[in-house]
Amino acid sequence: MGYFDHCASTPLSKIVLESWVSIYEEYYANPSSPHAAGEKCNQLLCEARNTISEILQCSPGSLYFTSSATEAANILIQGRSAFLNQIKSTDNEIIISTIEHSAVKEPARFLSKKGWNVKEISVDINGLINIKQLLDSVSDNTGIVSLIAVNNEIGVVQDINYLASRIKEKKPSVFIITDASQALGKTIKTFDLEKVDAFFVSGQKIGAPRGTGFFYLNPQIRLSPLLYGGGQESGYRPGTNDVVGAKMLSLAFEQRCYNIESNIKYVKRLNTLLIQCLKNQGVEFFLSIDPKNSSPYILSIVFPFIRSNHLIKLLSEQGHYLSGKSACSSACQVESPIFLALKNHQEYTGNVVRISFGIENSIKEVEDLAMSIASIYKSACCTNA
Repeated sequence: MGYFDHCASTPLSKIVLESWVSIYEEYYANPSSPHAAGEKCNQLLCEARNTISEILQCSPGSLYFTSSATEAANILIQGRSAFLNQIKSTDNEIIISTIEHSAVKEPARFLSKKGWNVKEISVDINGLINIKQLLDSVSDNTGIVSLIAVNNEIGVVQDINYLASRIKEKKPSVFIITDASQALGKTIKTFDLEKVDAFFVSGQKIGAPRGTGFFYLNPQIRLSPLLYGGGQESGYRPGTNDVVGAKMLSLAFEQRCYNIESNIKYVKRLNTLLIQCLKNQGVEFFLSIDPKNSSPYILSIVFPFIRSNHLIKLLSEQGHYLSGKSACSSACQVESPIFLALKNHQEYTGNVVRISFGIENSIKEVEDLAMSIASIYKSACCTNA
């Protein structure tokens, strides 16, 4: 058996599992309550915020806890646009790429219904953003630019710091956001905070519980709140804080960042091993993009001999769990817009499989996965002979 869908969700880290029950038993009060039990929970919340902010090299006050990356994306995109509208700014354009997650694409689409102009930047056959088109698209009316750091389906890595610096050269006041859900704690620890104004993370991608996340926001940037309530998280995310969730998230993030180099080295080994094993078994395949442009955690691979949904089903029956695209796209049962955006090998859009590795995977699991794929391949060849 082997779980190879870590882009969708990861198992809880051991340190989280070991700490969870004891922390829940001890920290049960509302952190906003004035009594000693509430103050104790508030201290734990501050501790979690401080741990993450030290890694990000930002002030604790610029870090906000959320329930997910999707919530964070909406707070940032809708909140900034609402503020610009409120002050009657002429900024009414948002720039995104064609390979953004739906957590960014859908808020951008919502803004278009509110009169905003949405500009989508194309990518090349390896998923890299067209820099000329990006810079040419920045105008006097550009208010927001949101670009994904590591794509969750094909794994392409964008040089966000460089792109942000070039955008700021054209218009310093542009609000630059990046989806860092597949980057922070995996391939990098933080961004250049003088260039990148905001980024967000989902806890479930790095060994923390589902329902946890956070975003960083440049203290000089103003947002309008989407919800109103008790004023928690500086009013950007009102509602009783999930103290234990925040602590679990900080533990998982700290552990991932502390071991980031050794983790990268290990998953690279797994990635390379799977490719070599498939070659040794004579399996017909090709990669969606050049591996040198991709995160080692993500392998987007095309098997021309079989449809991805059928291959995934057969592998699942053998205890190997992977996907064909993002969990969100799979739920909607639509063709992956990410693979289509590459404009390469379009005839194989139904044959793409995403294998996303985790530090929990073993060498044997990878070898067993390769053998299962080889067995299915040989069976398909015999059927078609």
